[in-house]
Amino acid sequence: MPRFRLTLMALVGAWVLGDVADGAAPIVTPALSSAGADSVSCTVINAGTQPADVTIDIVHSFAGTVQETDTQTVQPGRGHLVVDVTPVPSYCRVTGISAKKARVSFCMRRAVDDECIGLVTSP
Repeated sequence: MPRFRLTLMALVGAWVLGDVADGAAPIVTPALSSAGADSVSCTVINAGTQPADVTIDIVHSFAGTVQETDTQTVQPGRGHLVVDVTPVPSYCRVTGISAKKARVSFCMRRAVDDECIGLVTSP
């Protein structure tokens, strides 16, 4: 019986620590080229049941510099959008929310019709 209890506690501990680690890991989209785009946008949706303090960064793919950033408390079922009007090859990085509780999209947009000409999501 003690062996079973120790194994069960180890499995539960690994599951809990894995969930905490997911919350600490940034969510990163694939990078997109800026060819033909007038702006880029990154959107995070809180698919969880609790508010989350998220930071959204639009990061230059080659230089590694943050082009645009914002931190907001995102309520459950709500989203937050960050836009950069100086598009360069870049990607979106979101911290402060678990990948299990978030949906992130990164879009290259044309000003003419505000249409996404390139879109990636994560996870």
